[in-house]
Amino acid sequence: MCAKLRKVGTGRSAEPCWKDGILLFQGKLRTMQMIERDTACRLPKADFSKQTDNMPHVSGAELDSYAEAVAEAADPGCLSRFPDAVDLRKVFHALPGWHFRSGYLSSDATILGMTVFQEGTLLLADAEHGSRVAVPVKAHTILADKRIITPEREPTYRFTIGHEIGHALLHEPFFRKPENQKLYAEQSREYLTVLIDSRETMEKAKPRELRTQRDWVEWQANAFSSALLMPRTLVREAVRRTDRGGRDAEAGLLCIDARIEAVCLCFRVSPSAALYRLQHLRLIPRNIRWGAHGPVRI
Repeated sequence: MCAKLRKVGTGRSAEPCWKDGILLFQGKLRTMQMIERDTACRLPKADFSKQTDNMPHVSGAELDSYAEAVAEAADPGCLSRFPDAVDLRKVFHALPGWHFRSGYLSSDATILGMTVFQEGTLLLADAEHGSRVAVPVKAHTILADKRIITPEREPTYRFTIGHEIGHALLHEPFFRKPENQKLYAEQSREYLTVLIDSRETMEKAKPRELRTQRDWVEWQANAFSSALLMPRTLVREAVRRTDRGGRDAEAGLLCIDARIEAVCLCFRVSPSAALYRLQHLRLIPRNIRWGAHGPVRI
């Protein structure tokens, strides 16, 4: 195993509960810091043959395969367990030399996460005084906004962490080159060596919007997070069990709604993330959107 849980508490509870941003479930503290590193674990490298200035040219299918390889390396046997969401703590702590911390990343909670490649100082929000404060941050640090570390925001938190892990695995070689840092900063108006991810960034995934290097960087991180949180092997098994072999995606909105709900429950993701993943795997038609009261045809 790549990581081991520390014994940090006793007592059991039937339902998960949160305290100070830490999820307690069945007597164990489930948080990024509660995993011991195992230096014997090695995640597969993102070795894609087609690259431009160290930016990988990778398809959604290739990211599907790579994300499954990452999950299996971090937690052997996870792709054969069902239903069981991928343990992001084990994936994160298999990243050599990376750190995790949380804080108020913006005053209005629009910034969900950051990936820091080089040591420096970030201007973060000071929630108590309503101002900004300079905070030193180590190189190779992933940050998440404290306000998404709640039970109600767990799907957002999980997708954000998966997204930032995608940056760490896929994009560090690209950001080692100063000319790429400059190009990205010009396109995004962000820090040269820090990737800042807002709600808008997380939602930008349509192929027709991929025009700049920044667009491709964020699309790849989104697609990786989706594939890591919802491995195609397990998603297909969830759909098979939901359908019980008797219906297909064209059977109607009730069937589609059942598939989305099953993926949400199994993998602790949002309905919109589940819908996008099912459409990518061609398990739901492309003309479906998530409306205020569930799936609708367009």
